[in-house]
Amino acid sequence: MNDITLQDWRHVTRRERQVPAMTARPEKLVYLLRHDALYATDVALQLIAYGYRTVVADDLPQLVEMTVARKPDCVIIDSEESGATLSPADAERIRTAAKGPLPILLMAARNNFDARLAAARTGVDGYFTKPLDFSVLTERLDELTIASSMRHDRVLVLCSDTKRSAFYQGILSVAGIETLCPARPSGMLHMLDQFRPDAVLMDIDLPGCSATDLIALMRQDTAFDDIPAIVLSEQTDPSFRQSVIRSGADEIIGKPVTPDSLVFALTNRIERYRNLRGMIMRDRLTNLYNHAAFKEQLRREMARARREKKNLALALLDLDYFKKVNDTYGHTVGDQVLRSIARLMRQRLRNGDVVGRYGGEEFGIILPCTTTAAAADVLNEIRIEFQNIHHRSRDIEFCASFTAGIAGYGEDMENIDPVALIRIADGALYQGKRAGRNRIEIAD
Repeated sequence: MNDITLQDWRHVTRRERQVPAMTARPEKLVYLLRHDALYATDVALQLIAYGYRTVVADDLPQLVEMTVARKPDCVIIDSEESGATLSPADAERIRTAAKGPLPILLMAARNNFDARLAAARTGVDGYFTKPLDFSVLTERLDELTIASSMRHDRVLVLCSDTKRSAFYQGILSVAGIETLCPARPSGMLHMLDQFRPDAVLMDIDLPGCSATDLIALMRQDTAFDDIPAIVLSEQTDPSFRQSVIRSGADEIIGKPVTPDSLVFALTNRIERYRNLRGMIMRDRLTNLYNHAAFKEQLRREMARARREKKNLALALLDLDYFKKVNDTYGHTVGDQVLRSIARLMRQRLRNGDVVGRYGGEEFGIILPCTTTAAAADVLNEIRIEFQNIHHRSRDIEFCASFTAGIAGYGEDMENIDPVALIRIADGALYQGKRAGRNRIEIAD
């Protein structure tokens, strides 16, 4: 077993000396099952540069033993040159050792239908052909590991009585799903806004109304119209089931329901909901919130800050001379620079911070419960680290920088709306541009 650290990569240590200490997300652990020792070492070193602590296993028994001792965030399998891939039995051994969900990625020499079909049958989460495109591989790692670390399923439960609510809450709690039960159906809309559930579970008959009434109410609001609604009912009549589905329900579960089938139905719907919502709300290049989704998140976070009487900082960040990067090195290299700053922000900011691609080479960052001074300190650390990253275009290396403007929101700014706050941050950004770029500017 070879545990490769940052000290093994000279370019990283040279850069590391120029960067101040920074509070980052917990380091992600990856196990790499090698086929060729030299190739595995090279892959591990490059993954380390992207922020993944990588441990190389010599064979499957050793990988299983390592996984039992400590579950990693992801496993990568380097398949044989002959085209032989991971077998379903071996994949099951790894997942059994993990005692729970574990992303598995496969590096393969072949890219034909048969090889990919065999990999699909093992249930791997990604298939990458050699030579590897590390920007694509690490993006997939980011998606799997950051999403899993942030994932916290929430379900709003509406039942006909408190005893039934407690029963379903108990089942979901054992499965690690957080629940909330409004005292009355009339409290649903408020709970949807405050609790932000990933799904709603409800009895067909509720005090004073029916599930179909509440679902129709949900679907009237664009903020809630895509949240999965699952209805529990003893009725099996086809016409009844059709009417419930027509009301906007996503699924009907027959009573009595077993704990396993209830958890499966909810987690399956939540997973599909997250995937679809991600496609709608995410920028495809950087996997950050897109422009519309970012503005919606800003509206929500400002409302929360106002309600809880807490500070909030908004930063707009713009890459310096980015047109020159595209003109000199090409748009493919420019895209790599955009992905690089996006990845750095995801790794260095808190889980509760919101990052979006506001447009082109401009990004937005929402830092809840943060003063402008504290936000400036964090962004300055990111600025220093980013300007020391070496980007490559064929045999040429170059560095890039950014300028950011920060606006604050507090108790005495109730009349400021999201558009006005963005305008203030944008003014600070352009003030920083005029002052020479590669700096952080706080709005007056």
